[in-house]
Amino acid sequence: MEKEVFTLIHDSLGDANLFAFGIGSSVNRFIIEGMAHVGQGEPFIVTNEAEAEVRAEELRRYIASPVLTKATLTPRDFDIYDVEPPGIPDVLAERPVI
Repeated sequence: MEKEVFTLIHDSLGDANLFAFGIGSSVNRFIIEGMAHVGQGEPFIVTNEAEAEVRAEELRRYIASPVLTKATLTPRDFDIYDVEPPGIPDVLAERPVI
C-alpha cells in the first residue's frame, strides 16, 4: 500500500506539497516520513497527544510564509528528461533551499 501512496503523491507534485502530520504512540513513521519526503514537504510526528497543539502551531508557522511557489523550469535549446524531483519545491521562509 505504501508504494501506491508514494507513487500517487509523486505523480501529483506540482499541484501541492505534502506536510504529513501523525499523532499517537503507534504512528507509522515510515509512511509519515515517506509521504512528506516524496511530497517535498516535512513530516511532523507527535507521540504525546499533549504536544499536538504546539506541533500544529509549528506546522502552521512553517508553511505560513511562502516566498516562491509554483516555480517551473523551461529548457532552451536542449531537451531534458528523467529529472528528479519532477517539480521544484516551494520555497518557504522557514525552509532553506537545498
